[in-house]
Amino acid sequence: MIGCNFQRRKARSFVSYAGWVLLVFIIATNVARADHSENEFRLDLNHLSMVHVPVTEQNLGMCYAFASAQMLDAYRFSSGDQDYSKQIDPFALAVAFKQKNYNNDAYTYPKHLPPNNYQYGVTFGWVRGVLDVVNAEGGACLGNNEKIKTLAEEYKNNYSQIKKNELDQFITYFLNHHHDLFEGVEKSCSEFSEKEEHLQNAGIRFVNFFKAAIDQFCTSDERKNFSIKYDHIGPKHRKEFKNFIDSHLQMSKAQPVAVRYDCNVVYFGRKYPGIDPSLQQESLVDEKYPHQHVSLIIGYRMRVKTSLFGHEKKTRQYLVRNSWGIECGKYSKDWKCDNGNLWIDEEVLLKSINSLTTILPPP
Repeated sequence: MIGCNFQRRKARSFVSYAGWVLLVFIIATNVARADHSENEFRLDLNHLSMVHVPVTEQNLGMCYAFASAQMLDAYRFSSGDQDYSKQIDPFALAVAFKQKNYNNDAYTYPKHLPPNNYQYGVTFGWVRGVLDVVNAEGGACLGNNEKIKTLAEEYKNNYSQIKKNELDQFITYFLNHHHDLFEGVEKSCSEFSEKEEHLQNAGIRFVNFFKAAIDQFCTSDERKNFSIKYDHIGPKHRKEFKNFIDSHLQMSKAQPVAVRYDCNVVYFGRKYPGIDPSLQQESLVDEKYPHQHVSLIIGYRMRVKTSLFGHEKKTRQYLVRNSWGIECGKYSKDWKCDNGNLWIDEEVLLKSINSLTTILPPP
């Protein structure tokens, strides 16, 4: 009996020892002794297209306009424009896009948005629509106009009212508090309202009102005139998304790639399962995954982690430029944050993509 107890204790001791050895081995092979990157490429360094384009902050559902503005700035700086202190105005872009959108059935909203989505001011949109409007108008406004800044600031301050579909009251507020800004604008807006009275749509009246004001403020000295060509890829297989990104970032005078994706990936990190692959190739992705967001892909690298035993694990990552400011606390710890730029695993990001758009490099 004593011998059996001794043998059992010995066996348990061996199992316990083996378990500790296995645990140490697992930790040693997974804990990095060194963490570095290889083949790092960034458009915001070394005089490339994004080096003079700062990280921006938006919280009004205008991610598509902020991404578009940064793309246009990258393009004009790549074309030799050295007016680095002035950036394209994203609010003016959003208003121009919405005004075109509300009056053109070609820009129908994604299915996941409510039927009266057009009443939400300039919230919701997509990059290729903005670029189409820029080409149609022959350029875009710069963000240094104080009157346009006032419009944007008041829009931001009254956004809660706008979300309640109280746009008519919002326009009335503007006329009462900023009448000096709208001299000569009210007449053109009243003409719009007569045509659109049957639509009973405050959203359309709102964007027409603001578009008329911005057109008056955006003089030739405060405007950049250009036309661009762009490339776009809609819902596709993940391999095609990867090929699109890599091929465009490797071009001469490469431009950032706008990525429309499920933004849950920035919160949940590697735990995020991604979009259902069968839906990722269909337009239904909008309806099933409503947390669509737009950022820019501006680089790539190979992240290398070396374990205590010298084992190397390599993970390819994309550098994603977001428009939520330079603070990093809101993001998953899985992603290294560099002043508003996120290094996200290629495999994880590709699972969340809906579409990609990029401006072709200047000649």
